[in-house]
Amino acid sequence: MVKISNCLECNQCCNFEPYVGKVFTEQKLAKYFSFNSRLCKTFFNKIEDKYIFGRYCKQYNAGKCDLYHGDLFPFACAIYPFIIASKPKGGYKLVIDRNCPHWRVVVDNTDQLFDVVKKYAINDAIDTFPEKDLIRMGYKIITIQDDIHIT
Repeated sequence: MVKISNCLECNQCCNFEPYVGKVFTEQKLAKYFSFNSRLCKTFFNKIEDKYIFGRYCKQYNAGKCDLYHGDLFPFACAIYPFIIASKPKGGYKLVIDRNCPHWRVVVDNTDQLFDVVKKYAINDAIDTFPEKDLIRMGYKIITIQDDIHIT
């Protein structure tokens, strides 16, 4: 699977600590966190019709991501710390999350990033998140490129 290289596998992107123990329906996860059904099933444990936030993504076990080296790696994870943010008036922009301790090194990988985007676009598996939601969730984002096309 194609993904951004130079990852330290430090688990910062897998950490949901501010939300530990909170329970959400899929509809609320979509509304408040912009998680689609595929991401809900990948990241969270489900009991009946509700998803529960653990300290880490449910794929994070024994200090590493079970999906990182496999073919089922979600787009949002494959491009992190890059994020495709939807803009309020339409369109998309590329941002980077400064919470990633390695973001200064990875920021130079935009050529590699667009190879990853093309690979996922073929399978219609690109995840985007509204910019305002990213900020509300604690992402420290800066814009890398203001207008991008993802199809």
